[in-house]
Amino acid sequence: MARNRRDFLKGLGWIGGALLCGPKCVAGHDASAGTAPDLIDFQYRTVALEHLAEMKSALERLNGERRISQQKTVQGYLKDLEYQAPKEMPDARSLIVVSTPWRLRSVGIRWKGALHTLLIPGGYFYYENQAFREPLRSQVARRAVGDSAAKLVFANPPLKTLAVRSGLAQYGKNNISYVDGYGSFNVLWAFYSEAVLPDQWTRPYRTMRICEGCAVCLRGCPTKAIRESDFVIDGGRCITTYNEMKDPIPEWIDAKAHNALIGCLDCQYQCPANRGLNQNWEHISDLSEAETAALLNERQDPKLEASISEKFQGLGDWCSKDMKYLSRNVRLALANSPGLVALQ
Repeated sequence: MARNRRDFLKGLGWIGGALLCGPKCVAGHDASAGTAPDLIDFQYRTVALEHLAEMKSALERLNGERRISQQKTVQGYLKDLEYQAPKEMPDARSLIVVSTPWRLRSVGIRWKGALHTLLIPGGYFYYENQAFREPLRSQVARRAVGDSAAKLVFANPPLKTLAVRSGLAQYGKNNISYVDGYGSFNVLWAFYSEAVLPDQWTRPYRTMRICEGCAVCLRGCPTKAIRESDFVIDGGRCITTYNEMKDPIPEWIDAKAHNALIGCLDCQYQCPANRGLNQNWEHISDLSEAETAALLNERQDPKLEASISEKFQGLGDWCSKDMKYLSRNVRLALANSPGLVALQ
């Protein structure tokens, strides 16, 4: 891979959703990874840089109360968060928080005479995709600052906290951020800007009204990471914490709990707030029976490996260039496919 997997995943801002931690732009066509659209569908808000200190204080308080999981990966994400202007822009004055929509991806896996469809959350295809990142930065600069050439620097604050407090998003009971029109199927970004922009840090921590009296995600979480007694989820029990990484999957996670090629979709796919949005799929490719057998058995076959890599290229380097990691996750996801026994 081009970078360490943790360096990639920390950009997803996941930890900001596990913790308490502008006007809508004109909608464009689907901004799929691998393209450089002329118009990207996004929404944004702007806040003063001074609120970074408030976010840091809030997360340190929660961590000190041990309401945040002490699991090493979760704590590692905490350490990666940024709370001050970067050296590339020491005179930064504002943060621009942006949400872009994503579609579910799917791949077909032929195995034992049947075609099994595996889902992948769409947000994984954007953060390292320069063909998407750079047009996004330019278009955000044009709409938020008024100049497409204005300098913006990518930021890594607690993204979901920033989105909620600015009014861009609301939390679901599952601690995932929901944006009007996108549901939870959105990617959050943040940019530093030297411009003094409107401070929209006006909203309290807010959970959607639809969550009142609803327990779909609470009942559906296969590892009970979502807690009824605390708004902060237990990141140390979240499947995503483990199947995003190469480290061995803990034995306490039931093989049949895995439901996606990477990450987890159980609390989002059934969520009433995502009704209609969860049917927006993009199919990537199908693996043949021979390719699946080679992948599951980790058989070294340069020709088949090249074919598999090419078919998974649309999912990004994290998937297409790491056959051992891909093999493990396909095995885990297939274990939850109807009619198949666990493949571990």
